[in-house]
Amino acid sequence: MHKRYLYNNKRPCHLISPQIMRINNEIYFRNKYPWHFGAATNHENRTYFRDKRSCRFAAPRIMKINNDVYFRDNKNKNPLSSMCLSVMIVMMMIILPCLISGHAIADENSAFPFYPSLIIPAADGGIGLDAFKAAMSCRGCHLSTFKEWEGSTHSLAFKDPVFLSMCRLGSKATNGQTDKLCLGCHTPIGLITSDITTPDDETKANQISKDGVQCDFCHVVSNTTYNKAKTASPQNASFLVQPGEIKWGPIDNCESTFHKSEFSELHTSSKFCGNCHNIFLTGQDIKIVKTYDEWEKSVYAQKGIECQDCHMMPVELAKIAADKLEKPKNSGKAASVAPLRENIHVHRFVGGGFDLEKGPRVTNQQKETEKRLKSAARLDIDVKPSPSSKGSLVLTVTVHNERAGHNLPTGIPGIRQLWLEVIISDKGSKEVFRSGGLDKDGNIQKDAKRLGVAAVDKSGDPVYKPWEIAALKTDTTIPPKGKGGFKFDVSLPDDIAWPMTAKAILHYRAFSPSLLKDLLPDAPREIPVFDMATSEIAIQGPVL
Repeated sequence: MHKRYLYNNKRPCHLISPQIMRINNEIYFRNKYPWHFGAATNHENRTYFRDKRSCRFAAPRIMKINNDVYFRDNKNKNPLSSMCLSVMIVMMMIILPCLISGHAIADENSAFPFYPSLIIPAADGGIGLDAFKAAMSCRGCHLSTFKEWEGSTHSLAFKDPVFLSMCRLGSKATNGQTDKLCLGCHTPIGLITSDITTPDDETKANQISKDGVQCDFCHVVSNTTYNKAKTASPQNASFLVQPGEIKWGPIDNCESTFHKSEFSELHTSSKFCGNCHNIFLTGQDIKIVKTYDEWEKSVYAQKGIECQDCHMMPVELAKIAADKLEKPKNSGKAASVAPLRENIHVHRFVGGGFDLEKGPRVTNQQKETEKRLKSAARLDIDVKPSPSSKGSLVLTVTVHNERAGHNLPTGIPGIRQLWLEVIISDKGSKEVFRSGGLDKDGNIQKDAKRLGVAAVDKSGDPVYKPWEIAALKTDTTIPPKGKGGFKFDVSLPDDIAWPMTAKAILHYRAFSPSLLKDLLPDAPREIPVFDMATSEIAIQGPVL
């Protein structure tokens, strides 16, 4: 007999080879391949085991005889064996995760040259700036597309002063550990060419790098790299970048005299977007941005509605796509000399972003942003007498996520603000109740009902700086096509002029004045608040 220490606690378990098993009072040894318990086939009172697959015993136990370990039935339990078993289980629970985690991190570091960014240049010897074209060089043939991109948050990804300030702060606080993670999505060309190695390189960087997520980055992505990552899901700029004459895109019969064109199924998929719109915080093992994951769990994904079908379409067509769950068609030309096509994507990438930079292109983008935000949600109001207090009522506001293919809100916890304001007035316009207003500094009052994910640091205090996040707490976001109810307890004064009017407003802004003050003390505090949805009802007579 070979001395082996095996364990099992009434659940499927992994045994170190060789395995010992007890069947009908006989002891069997298996080969040296690890395997799991889980299922078996019983035929004519005989038990058959599938090769290298799992099998199931009714009640496996372990017994120890002369330092050898055996499986046994439920009778005559050996206390010493149980104690040994418990010790071994605890040791395995402590040691194995550490070994596995350390091994996985080591593997990821070796697989990705810019880890924790998962971006990989296709060339083994590295890639220089001369391998990329400036966005302006695309303008000649793709003028309308260039103008759309020029006002987008993608074009401002590395110019946004809020991002740059946050990136610099994180770099300083973590001794540079956040640099590659942030730069991989906000200036991928700058990172892989080493033109930008820290956020402080912004002042001396080449314009190609400063252009952030630009034409000759997205269209030289030939594949993804996330399958090499521990989580095996799109995240952290998981792109395979192959600059050169070939430009990849969603059109399968495209001809150009300036460059070669190849159809890319990846460019038609949400996986392309998920490569940056899922962020995994290495070290803390926390996914702080789950926009792609939120979409993947939704009915949009089930019906084949991709990110591009909403965020690369005019707002009116995006609304139809969300309502009917059918792919929209936007006819047009991909280039000035190109043929008219049934479907062309718009490169504004309109979402909930906001940039402090002023100018027509940014202003136009904000107008599109407002249209998109106002199409996303719907509110319902319900009023009932309070069951616990006479002369009081309970007002419930239900928020419906009508047309966002991800949660409302999405993104880094603690950054974007989405909250409800409720105002109740009587017949004479006298304000009876208010919740969710702004104070004199523009900050949301503490009684407001907020939508979002609360992030906390190691001490349990709320934080918005990603590198300080230790845990994600309460989640009041609304999933795609989902809804969430928020209750308000209202005490009514005696001198009410009936009927009353209850109004609810769903407000949104990209970040708070206090965040802006922390990051950019000298910046103006003009942060627009968008009213995403409004609902109003009349409350008749003192029937409550």
